[in-house]
Order: sequence, then structure tokens, then C-alpha cells
Amino acid sequence: MSEKKLAKIFYADLWGLRKEKYDYLFKNDVRTTKWQELELASPYYFFVPKDFALQVEYEKFWKVTEIFKEYSSGIKTHRDNFVVGFTKEELKQRLRVFTGPLSDELVRQSLIY
Repeated sequence: MSEKKLAKIFYADLWGLRKEKYDYLFKNDVRTTKWQELELASPYYFFVPKDFALQVEYEKFWKVTEIFKEYSSGIKTHRDNFVVGFTKEELKQRLRVFTGPLSDELVRQSLIY
């Protein structure tokens, strides 16, 4: 059985103002673009050019999962429509709900989603 070959990956960047990009795209196509062939590197197979010259040194450092034993995807309010206001007074009124003498249950009931 023959060994499977990975596909070749080519990359090109186009920087500049919108007009310059459109000018380039109107005058060029896939055949006239100056492509850079990327070297495929397991396990990530990046689709952009990467410099792996310092990879061995980089891998000597701690992994993020070794530094932070507990992790999450960040803060999520799930209540943006409640905590985001468009006027100072609107925000003040909403904050009063949390700083007043209301019980947690009354606050929960007053939330409008």
C-alpha cells in the first residue's frame, strides 16, 4: 500500500488600502499571484508562514496548563442586554438593583432578558 502524501499548501498576503487591494485583484489572478509554499509541520499544520527556528527553546518553557491548573474560556455574563446601557442614568438604575436591599430572588425575578 502506498504512503499517503499531504497536500501542498501555498500562501500569499495582500496588504494595503482597499483601493490598492482592488487594483491588484483586478490586474491579477491565481496564476499571477506570487505564492509562497508552506512547509507542513505536524501536529499543527499552520496555514500561514511560521518561523520554527526557536521551537526547541520555546518548548523548554512551562505549558499554560502547567501554570494554571484551573482554566476557563473567560468571563461570560449571558446577560449583556441587562448590563449594557446607553445612558448614564440607565446604568445607574440597573446598578441600584444590585446595591439595594433586595434579596437575590427578587433581583433574579426583576431581570428582563
